[in-house]
Amino acid sequence: MALISLENFWQPFLAALLESKGEGANTHLFGGIAAGYFAVAALSSLAAVSILRFLKGAHHRLLMVSRALSGAMLIILSQTASIITFATYYLLFFFWFTIGSSSEKVLLNTSTVSQHRSTMISIHSFVVTGGAVLSSLLLGHVAEHWGISTAWILCGVTLTATSTLFREPRTTTNEIKTVAE
Repeated sequence: MALISLENFWQPFLAALLESKGEGANTHLFGGIAAGYFAVAALSSLAAVSILRFLKGAHHRLLMVSRALSGAMLIILSQTASIITFATYYLLFFFWFTIGSSSEKVLLNTSTVSQHRSTMISIHSFVVTGGAVLSSLLLGHVAEHWGISTAWILCGVTLTATSTLFREPRTTTNEIKTVAE
């Protein structure tokens, strides 16, 4: 939801910001920010290794913290009034969001027994894609009637609040297997 809202609305938001500053559309700026996204994604993958080492391999904690910080970045981004601040928080959002992506996949794999793994990956893909479709429609309506900032605040609050769902479970997969046997 948060990711799709940012992908859908960052260009109109930045265009309005440029217009409010009396500047026209600057395709070089849009291209530079888009390129920055990919650079930040690569950096976050490298940083994830060090952060996971610091967290003693706790993928749950990395995912929880990365999603909470992503939500906070989106809320701050919704209130930006300068191009530099916009670019900074836009890239920080992607840094923190992307840093948890590998951990999400690791947790999905380790939490699913092997005979159901491909089914679970398909279900995960379906839910993510379906959520993107529904979020695009819903958030398009919100942005149209209440503004892009409101849509981003809604997504940021939701992402931050739901990040606690990634806390470490009280029961591990091995304990579940032992109980099932």
